Amino acid sequence: MNGTAILSRFVEGGYSLALGEDGEIAASGPKPPPDHLRWLVEEDRAGVKAAILLSDPPKWLRLMLDRHATGHISEIKMTHPDGKARPTPVRITTKTLCANVAAAIGLSPLEWGRVRPEVEEAVRRWTPPTKMEVLVYG
Repeated sequence: MNGTAILSRFVEGGYSLALGEDGEIAASGPKPPPDHLRWLVEEDRAGVKAAILLSDPPKWLRLMLDRHATGHISEIKMTHPDGKARPTPVRITTKTLCANVAAAIGLSPLEWGRVRPEVEEAVRRWTPPTKMEVLVYG
């Protein structure tokens, strides 16, 4: 069972889950969650954190999901084998999304595989807007 399915079990039981300021999972509901639900979180804490993040993604992640879904090509400068930096077209891949989600929930980006099922599920249900938004870093 992946993090998205575990999150659904909580919602079906009348609970909501959120990521706290400290990055930990906070549950709210009619009473403390039962042991069987707590046990599921312990089995896949990273997956549940990823599912929570992806259930209401922050703006930077929405933009990445939009660009992934539309196949948007960005140009970056990349050093080639001859040592020269050249403009290179790139797309946001599922692996890139996974690495970013992993980092956002406190994992190393190299642990991207731990959140892949949740990211793939979010990608399947993601509908990009008809007009791409521009994210300005300030």
